[in-house]
Amino acid sequence: MKFLKALVVLMVISLPFIYGYNVYTRGSWELAKQVTPLGQLPSQVNESSGLAKAAEPGMYFTHNDHGAGGAPAVLFKVNESGKLIKSYTISGATNEDWEDLTGDNNGHVYIADTGNNNGKRTDLKVYKVSAANPGRAEVISFSYDDKPEAGKSKKGKKAKKPVTSFDSEAIFWNNGNLYLVTKDRNNSNEARLYKLPDSPGDHTAQLVATKPMNEKITGAGLSPDGKQLVLMSVGKLHIFQVSGSNYFNGNPQTISLGNVGQTEGLVFKDSNTLIFTNEGGQIFQYNF
Repeated sequence: MKFLKALVVLMVISLPFIYGYNVYTRGSWELAKQVTPLGQLPSQVNESSGLAKAAEPGMYFTHNDHGAGGAPAVLFKVNESGKLIKSYTISGATNEDWEDLTGDNNGHVYIADTGNNNGKRTDLKVYKVSAANPGRAEVISFSYDDKPEAGKSKKGKKAKKPVTSFDSEAIFWNNGNLYLVTKDRNNSNEARLYKLPDSPGDHTAQLVATKPMNEKITGAGLSPDGKQLVLMSVGKLHIFQVSGSNYFNGNPQTISLGNVGQTEGLVFKDSNTLIFTNEGGQIFQYNF
């Protein structure tokens, strides 16, 4: 009995270190000082997984995660308090496993249908829609350049990567290209960065960088000035100081957000402010 009690105490004490809760006040885990709760997403958004700016200031798009292909292909426009403004059904698209959103400087939003939990998907896509009026999607289909065909190994590769290492829940855009960051489902303690064009068609995602990471990446955002890349994991931000096209430059600064739940979607409001959501439907602001 004493052993069980000690085990329970140890588990409770360990929670903040596992999930990034870094503030303890008046008997409960709280938010980090730089985090401000903004509101609650509408009931239609039951598992927010991505976030991107809409065309209007202070407006954002989000979406639900997949349900084995059962989630509707819908973007939800919300304001900063989480109020639903409008829902958009995206024609020419299906939600097999939507994981993240990003936007470009030319009025487009990109929907990353890149979830690949078991590594067996052969239909990975990014959908390109108008930020002003999302409707019909243009389709960017892709495959990974270093993923071997089933039962084969790539020439020149020392070892075949497990298929579960080709899951991505994070995307960002820069200079005509989309960048995908892997989630490390095979526990290799690394994040890989892939690049593909933002134009519709069939493409190969090229591996451009690998970084040792002990966290599973669930979202990404590039600052408007292009100087900071922020990767998100559960309850944490990992901030890289970008050097040219070296997005994984140096070692990232890791910041714990406090008791913010399972964080998955983020976007830069400006170079000093992030807006992010969790799968529980809460929306937050982080000030640098």
